[in-house]
Amino acid sequence: MTEPAVEMKNIAPAPPVRLPQPWSVGEAVGVGFSGLRASFGTLVLAHAFPVLGSLLMGVLGRFIAIWWLTGDPLMAPKTTRMLYGAGIGVALSPIPVALFFGGLCMMQIAAARGEAPRLRDVWRGMAFAPQMLAYVVLQMLLVIVSIPALGIPALGFWLTPYFMVDQNMGLVRAMGASWRAT
Repeated sequence: MTEPAVEMKNIAPAPPVRLPQPWSVGEAVGVGFSGLRASFGTLVLAHAFPVLGSLLMGVLGRFIAIWWLTGDPLMAPKTTRMLYGAGIGVALSPIPVALFFGGLCMMQIAAARGEAPRLRDVWRGMAFAPQMLAYVVLQMLLVIVSIPALGIPALGFWLTPYFMVDQNMGLVRAMGASWRAT
């Protein structure tokens, strides 16, 4: 014999679980700023790598577009060529960001823990480049898709790279952990 089905409308929802939070938002921000203050020069210098790489991709995108449209990469730009170049540059810019993002996360985690971030972590973090490229592209798409909602749905995934680096999670597991953490 089978058990009779239980009516769902008579079952009360479980009460929310309230776990003590070990830190306040102000404490977290304070720890972050104290780590930044202690290693300001190293962290700023490390962030120059993806910025310069993205600028380089923009210039490369311009030359690719002009060469593709005219056959001469040094030809004077016109508006259409500049727009194509900007588009190609934007499409290529996640590559240097992904290359250095893992290392930047490693450095930021070290600074938040009171350790001295090392510039060589930028290079060590390149091991995460394929995962970071997938994350950067996915995050850009999430922001674009959620523009009507001011990008707020994409905010739940902003901790993803830190989970990937710190806890060696794959992209999907890290996105789930990031969503739960925010």
